[in-house]
Amino acid sequence: MKIVLAVSLVLLMSGCGGADEGASLETPATGSNSAAGETITPQAAVTNTGTTVAADAGDVSDGGTIAVPTGFVASQCVFTAALATVDGSAISSRTAVNTTSGVVTCKSVVQGKLQPEEKSCVASYTIICAK
Repeated sequence: MKIVLAVSLVLLMSGCGGADEGASLETPATGSNSAAGETITPQAAVTNTGTTVAADAGDVSDGGTIAVPTGFVASQCVFTAALATVDGSAISSRTAVNTTSGVVTCKSVVQGKLQPEEKSCVASYTIICAK
């Protein structure tokens, strides 16, 4: 029930032309989560001033960590991750989030010269937390 309420609140705050008076928009610092050296710029996070709901979305590379919003613990959050870019040569791909640590695994299998090879990829993520 809390997560459904959190999703509804986040959609309400972001989809109706602005946030409630009690909500603030925070922009996390730019960081580098990429093993390949590419810089990833997170999108803005939404947190209400009562600190009962927080949401964030962005991109993270394989092995990168989704930060749990300040004032929350991982057990109060729902994480999602999906392949952000599709490589045309990929045979398959897998994306997963460790819901305890927030570490993302994003791998694609591509056909190498002799045999398939596994390569790291970038995932889009969403985290929604509710108390």
